[in-house]
Amino acid sequence: MNVDRIIDLIVDKRHRIEKVFIIVIILSCICFPFVGINYDLTTYLPKSAQSDIGLKIMEEKFGYPGTARIMISDVSLNEAKVYKDKIANVDGVDMVLWADSKTNIYSPSDYIDYSDIEDYYKDNCAIMDVTFEEGDSSKKTTEALNQIEEITGEKGHFAGLAPQNRSLARTLLREVTIILIVGVLIIFLILCFATTSWFEPFLFIAIMGIAIIINMG
Repeated sequence: MNVDRIIDLIVDKRHRIEKVFIIVIILSCICFPFVGINYDLTTYLPKSAQSDIGLKIMEEKFGYPGTARIMISDVSLNEAKVYKDKIANVDGVDMVLWADSKTNIYSPSDYIDYSDIEDYYKDNCAIMDVTFEEGDSSKKTTEALNQIEEITGEKGHFAGLAPQNRSLARTLLREVTIILIVGVLIIFLILCFATTSWFEPFLFIAIMGIAIIINMG
């Protein structure tokens, strides 16, 4: 089939082609909210890689939950305990490890050996190790982090793989949006100078937009 016959076929069947594309666009728009971005780099490892095999064995035997370290500043031991209990009750949190597992924080201050708990409480700052029910990149883990952030407010400071993955997702979404807007504007300006019709730039942008929607859906 030569090029002329392909062109004639497209022209003759243009209405059917338009209907097919409209259906595909609608289906893509419906499926788009269910398409997620995978930020877990371990899933890109070859199945034969020793690290991937080791991770799967560890996950089968012991699980591979998400983790985070949370520092709450300017709190007393009793206040930190209240924060700890609230964090432990957040949906998606499996366990919170803190100083109350090593000493009775309700004892009078003179009876508490602060050197024993300095890994968890020091200079009016409490450090808590949080283990989540699901992995670092899980949506449930991200939602749990958001709730913990609301609980701790400005006093909360986060570290670990789960907060890093959440920060990565936010950063990429913001930067990709900016890049997309700038890219579309640049392409539009180039087309305005390179084409002979005022309608062609809009047509090219529309075609690119449809292609992106179909690809993302």
